[in-house]
Amino acid sequence: MSDKHDSVDSLLAALRELRANWLAKSQEADKKGRQLGVGNIQQALYQRGIAEGLRSAVADIEQLVTNEKHVTDSSTEISYAYVSREAALTLLGQAGIHITELHQHEDNTFSAMLPPLQVISFQERLEKLRTIADITILAAGKLPNTNKGYVDFAFSSPYSP
Repeated sequence: MSDKHDSVDSLLAALRELRANWLAKSQEADKKGRQLGVGNIQQALYQRGIAEGLRSAVADIEQLVTNEKHVTDSSTEISYAYVSREAALTLLGQAGIHITELHQHEDNTFSAMLPPLQVISFQERLEKLRTIADITILAAGKLPNTNKGYVDFAFSSPYSP
């Protein structure tokens, strides 16, 4: 358990360091964009775009770090309420969340793939899910090399639309 705890701590430390680096680079790009101003509008807009992209990445890292939970007893089995795939799809529809895929797993958990461009932010999508039903967000983020988001979730109590 100690090795597992140490590896989680080292991963969190690496994420925090990455967050700090990207935040500094974002601020630097923002400063360059302001300095260039109207003298070189295209380069200024480019720098501001870089700053915005880095801030978005920083927000995703913050979400990972703040949603991290240590499992104190690995022998304790967590069980979730059974909810049908159709009910989960209805929930996602009620929350206004568009998905590209929904996978139901044997342990009563779900994995939803989200298209890259949606009207509401990723965090707002998760909050909408939580307000409609008693769910637990197990993991969330973006897939490597894509702009697709994902959320793994389970129902803590039975749900019927």
